Amino acid sequence: MKQVLNRWIANHARVPGVLACGLHYPDRTVFSQSMNVAYPPIVLDPVWRCLADTFSVFHHHRIPSEFVRWQYQDAHLYAAIRSDNICCGIFVVQDADTSVHATLRRLLREFKAIPATSSAPVQSGLAASAGGGR
Repeated sequence: MKQVLNRWIANHARVPGVLACGLHYPDRTVFSQSMNVAYPPIVLDPVWRCLADTFSVFHHHRIPSEFVRWQYQDAHLYAAIRSDNICCGIFVVQDADTSVHATLRRLLREFKAIPATSSAPVQSGLAASAGGGR
């Protein structure tokens, strides 16, 4: 399952304005992919762990939080957690086009819908429709 999700996010997060993306698994392992030198994996890996901890705190306090978005000085962090506690995070430039933000929300909904027992990559038109792919 990890390989499927790692490939999926690596392929589908190639959307204009995306700076980095990653996954956090319940066993505390992570997958990070940077599209910008300001977001190296050594910095991203602990971010995904903290993201998972944040979702856990939200759940503990019954704060609805399947999807979250934080705004930072120069970026937004979009994130989602699945029912199997796998988290996905995507950093995007703050001034990204409105369609990019909509694409990321759709991408996170699709991430949540990938079957937990999936053994084949899920096909998506999101990256292509958003002008993604490098």
